Amino acid sequence: MGPRFLRRLLVSLWPARKYSPLQEDQYWAAAELYGRRLRSSDARFRGTRTAIENRIPVVTSYTPALLPWYRQRRRREAPEYYLSLRAVCKWHRMVFPGPWHPSVSQACRLRESFSPEDRREIHRISRMLPDELVFGKAAKWRPKYRNIWRKWLRRDRDVFVVFRG
Repeated sequence: MGPRFLRRLLVSLWPARKYSPLQEDQYWAAAELYGRRLRSSDARFRGTRTAIENRIPVVTSYTPALLPWYRQRRRREAPEYYLSLRAVCKWHRMVFPGPWHPSVSQACRLRESFSPEDRREIHRISRMLPDELVFGKAAKWRPKYRNIWRKWLRRDRDVFVVFRG
């Protein structure tokens, strides 16, 4: 495998010669034939075959029809997020001031009213402080966590409808 083989390979792959008018006509006839075959399945055009053929394209390229999965953008449903009742009670004590906080049964109903994204954020906030600082005797309320929750509620988001069964 010497330089002569490489030269022959390059010459065959990259012809530096000029085609004859007959070869050029054959090329354009074949290009038109295969172009018609491709245009018949082109997703950009709807209509009869002659309407597609009579149209002069600026750039001739093949655009296949997209599958339905790609045509319509489907929003992924958020998976259910498990949130313990203790985390709900802890989050409520961290976010809302005062002595009135939900009991376990109230926390169960409160938990159902939140979306999976909200539950994830509630769990994240409830992990910011240890239990002793929230449920202890000397527990002191701080507005920092209320501000975090309000910032979360102000974000742009979709509307969720919760049905209770």
